[in-house]
Amino acid sequence: MSKTSDLIGRLLDDVLSRQSGQRVDSALGPSGLNAPNVDLARILAPLEREAAASGGFAGLAGRLFGAARQSKATSAGTGALLGVLLGGNRKSALAGGALGLLGSLALTALAQSGRMSPPERNEELPPSLKPVTTDLDAADADSRADLLLNAMVQAAKADGHIDDAEMERIQAKLGDEGTDPQTLRRLMSLMRAPLDLDSLVVKVNDVETAAEVYIASVLTIEINTDEERAYLAELADRTGLDATTVAEIHRMVGIAPPPG
Repeated sequence: MSKTSDLIGRLLDDVLSRQSGQRVDSALGPSGLNAPNVDLARILAPLEREAAASGGFAGLAGRLFGAARQSKATSAGTGALLGVLLGGNRKSALAGGALGLLGSLALTALAQSGRMSPPERNEELPPSLKPVTTDLDAADADSRADLLLNAMVQAAKADGHIDDAEMERIQAKLGDEGTDPQTLRRLMSLMRAPLDLDSLVVKVNDVETAAEVYIASVLTIEINTDEERAYLAELADRTGLDATTVAEIHRMVGIAPPPG
């Protein structure tokens, strides 16, 4: 687990926005990955190879797939299995599993909107979901984590309300939770810099990445100002994310999409 991935998990647990945790819960619930019409076992099917090779399901995405596959085999409700899997504890689910959650949500939103078919091989999975078996896999996962962290920070700056007091609160909370000091300093440096959407969109080269970046952004902010709504609309437009997929993402996390 990379230190950046760990930081993303902490940020999604109500650090940047009081709405983040509620939206994560929605994404894991009956309107998200646990929706009756979502075939999560099919969407994450390539992870079965990883489980066969390693003797078990690793990471949150792998455990989600295992629960979904078991529910299909037993005709049980996925919701009950996910409840046992996550133990009703969002913090433990996000610890080390934030990238897997974002990747699972992105693939599900794209599949549900008809934008793309579920991947069939490990090689087709985005870095956030691909099993880390080589140094190159690890580098790809770290790069994806850096991109998603930047997405969260840029979104948090969209309404211009991150002042020194707010940054001190965030730094203190993350420090108390044991965040790596170097990683925390890098976060603070990103937050103090001006809003820079260009630095984000230039690294979005495919629809899976666009969906992950958008989901990370939606989970980060309140979306209760015109500036935030305009930011999300511009982000979707500049990364090529279509309106149907945007609407599906917002439905999964329980928040209305921005107008237009």
